[in-house]
Amino acid sequence: MSVLPYIPIRTVDDLERLVVGTTREDDWLDFKREPYSRADQGRAECARDVAQFANAAGGVLVFGGVESTHVLSGWQAVRDPDDFIRWTHDVVNGQLAPAPIVEPRTLQAPSGEVVVVINVPPSLVLIARRQADGLEFPIRSGDSRRYMTLMEVEARLQNKERAMKLRLHQIPTEAKLRFDALLAGITDGGWRVKDVDDDAVTLTQGTLEAIIPLAYVEAVYQTKEAEHGWVVAASCTVLSGGVNVLVTKYNLPEHLRAR
Repeated sequence: MSVLPYIPIRTVDDLERLVVGTTREDDWLDFKREPYSRADQGRAECARDVAQFANAAGGVLVFGGVESTHVLSGWQAVRDPDDFIRWTHDVVNGQLAPAPIVEPRTLQAPSGEVVVVINVPPSLVLIARRQADGLEFPIRSGDSRRYMTLMEVEARLQNKERAMKLRLHQIPTEAKLRFDALLAGITDGGWRVKDVDDDAVTLTQGTLEAIIPLAYVEAVYQTKEAEHGWVVAASCTVLSGGVNVLVTKYNLPEHLRAR
């Protein structure tokens, strides 16, 4: 199964993946030489930086990571990291609605400096920053931040596929699942997630491989069933013909029903 590009940094070994002179900022990584100013401008910047990753595919803010032209150029110690982390939680809870999950860590850089990383998982719901004249919706784009347009916000509010994609990514590669759909010539148990992309999820059962559009996926959830830890429910029919699989929305076409 493919994984989201967002990979949290939780340990010193994780931090060592960031190589001075090589690692670049991108859709999931942002270097900050030092913590934000405690003034209103700094609080706004903190809230926007967290929201940008929550509204995209997740990401990591690295404080104490010095960058030059978006490339990590060295490390700088963060003063009073515990106080900075408490301040960050206050800003997130006070300025963002709903408040997203953030996972901060204090770690030691390879060269000895104490730095702070803030992991921001992707959010199932849209995160807004409160401002005096309304709401704004930051989102990460490449190595910088932009703001979602009204059309993008409206589309996201109606986008069930993003939620299904994020939930499918939570299923471990080795986990067996029950496929809750109208199955013809196939059992519902023993399926696994092979891959998830922006449009579809690929499920396998032995030699069978079914590509299910995310628009067909209705629910993804864990269970306490002994044989299957997860269920993927989809509004489609899946017909097996040897190693070939036909996936159709709801019912089979008329010419296949007689088979």
